[in-house]
Amino acid sequence: MARRKTIAERKRERDKSAANTSGGRTIKDATDKLIADINRRLGGSGHVFRGGEIEKREYKRRPSGIPSIDYITNGGLPRPGLVELGGEYSCGKTTAALHICANAQKTEPHLGIGWVALEPFSKTWARENGLFIPFCEERGDRLADATETELARMEKDGIKDPYKEICPFVLIDDMRGDASLDAALDMLKSNLFSVIVVDSLGVAKPTKWLEESDVQSSGDFPREARMINDYTTRALLAINARYDENNQVSKDGNRPLRTTLIHINHIITNIGTQAHSPWKKQVIKGGEGQKHNHHCIIFLWKGKPLYVPVPGGKKYIYGQEVNLIAIKSKIGPPYLQGSIEMIFQPYDRHLKGDINLARDAATLGLLSGLISRSGAWFEVKEERFQGRANLEEHLSSNPGVVKWLAEESIKRLRNV
Repeated sequence: MARRKTIAERKRERDKSAANTSGGRTIKDATDKLIADINRRLGGSGHVFRGGEIEKREYKRRPSGIPSIDYITNGGLPRPGLVELGGEYSCGKTTAALHICANAQKTEPHLGIGWVALEPFSKTWARENGLFIPFCEERGDRLADATETELARMEKDGIKDPYKEICPFVLIDDMRGDASLDAALDMLKSNLFSVIVVDSLGVAKPTKWLEESDVQSSGDFPREARMINDYTTRALLAINARYDENNQVSKDGNRPLRTTLIHINHIITNIGTQAHSPWKKQVIKGGEGQKHNHHCIIFLWKGKPLYVPVPGGKKYIYGQEVNLIAIKSKIGPPYLQGSIEMIFQPYDRHLKGDINLARDAATLGLLSGLISRSGAWFEVKEERFQGRANLEEHLSSNPGVVKWLAEESIKRLRNV
């Protein structure tokens, strides 16, 4: 009868076997031996790889509904992924996030929308920007009090029942920073949402800070002091732990995570004198460390106001040009720039809350070559128009052409 090997002998055999393999490969040189030693110390293979063993990781994309954002993010927001919209106050961050949510609501109605309101949330403004949230008479939100823009949006989107939701919308409101962010993590891990927005990370104060500042409690739930940086790190880990290298089979047995988590972050401090580069002279509140956890950071700043002259030398300001730049991108080239026009008051063919998608798509069409120009004449799909205004008017009345132009332009510019 063969002698049973001792525990020490079996351990030596395992160590010897591990020393001769690296990720399932036979050791061929000193580099393979080093990798095997590190993997064994870390608990097994699968931690350290040679170049040829690395599997390709592809980020799926979620269209934002705003062509310039899809362009500077190299094809759309990462799905899943962490994205930050940064900029000073009143530069259009929340409005852009509302349009992203509205597009997700229409294209993915089987998934919900989450919104963590650390700042005041306006149900009316959300609906005026295209994000439909059902009315509720019991809560004082009566259809009879709806604005003209809300009614026009519902008619345009074909909403027949104003009391029935298109997709689940969950709002986290009136909670302290760390408790709200913990709830946002629970929503993220549930895999029930297409987009979750935290508005805004810059005002998310942990409980310890609030208690030291003698801020009164707003609830009886237990809280622990946490740094905001810890939240963004855990959010990134929650995303990365739920999809493998090809983003098809989940590591933990659940469905691959499909949520895009958007952080809105305020700029509160100006430093330096580089006025020509607004993103270089700003400090983002919430800590420098948290910025490095995101797949993409989009900086927004105001351009020129949109106006028409009125009698008496006055100006009717109906909108604002907003500039965009990807100051950080792990999903494509950094520092790609774009510009959009946000409409805040009704004007011409635009409703309040519109983004001028025709102008945005026309700009990308000219960059990609899908729109050819000869002097004052523009040609798209074998149709010619004199003047940019006539071109944009044609595009505005043909949303299908706008969508085609935006998608194909981005593909060309990505060289896909």
